[in-house]
Amino acid sequence: MVERYGIATLAEGVGGLLSLLEAGITQEPRGEWLEGTEITGLSDGNARYLGSPIATWRFGYIRPESRDALRVYCPGASEELYVQTINNEEEFAIYRAILHWPEERPRDGFDRAVKWDFAPWFLILESAELAPDALALSVADPLDGATGVAVSKTCTLTFNNALILSMPDHVVLLKASDGVEKASAITLDATQKIITVDPTTNMEAATDYILVYTVTDIYGQTLKGAVNFTTA
Repeated sequence: MVERYGIATLAEGVGGLLSLLEAGITQEPRGEWLEGTEITGLSDGNARYLGSPIATWRFGYIRPESRDALRVYCPGASEELYVQTINNEEEFAIYRAILHWPEERPRDGFDRAVKWDFAPWFLILESAELAPDALALSVADPLDGATGVAVSKTCTLTFNNALILSMPDHVVLLKASDGVEKASAITLDATQKIITVDPTTNMEAATDYILVYTVTDIYGQTLKGAVNFTTA
């Protein structure tokens, strides 16, 4: 577990979090947290916040190689990723967030370090956990052992945890008799929990097929399995 500032892409998942040092960013930032504008004096006596939580990393200076290492995680103006950063309770916590790249204003140059007004900031989308439920297949369509499946069937695998984005590369539909792969379009939905396997042409009639998967969730947990079915 990362114990300081950390970062990971969506494809790497929460389980792929690296400390900034491991990621090649050798200067640790000063973290700041903005909950939003506080509104008080409401009729129920509670305070409210207007706006979303924002975390900012302010670097007193950052070497060009560290800046380039951070740029890997945000190749454009913004990028969604996982980040471990300080929160408003002065504790480190993990979030799914959008990293916004700042305008770069060099102040002056040094031989080995460059001073910048350099403060990338993160729009916090949701908290992320490092102690999730064990990864499991929630439902398969068709069910394991199903018979009479339509030859044009589009198959789905639904998991209880979100998967890393590269997971469709580890799912394959095979003809059971000879292990030949059935060409299919394999996609992961927006929730990152449902894998769809859509054969590019109809499967053979009255034939046994095996849908084999090896998946890893965003927490680094891996699950292997297979779903067997027979077409009509």
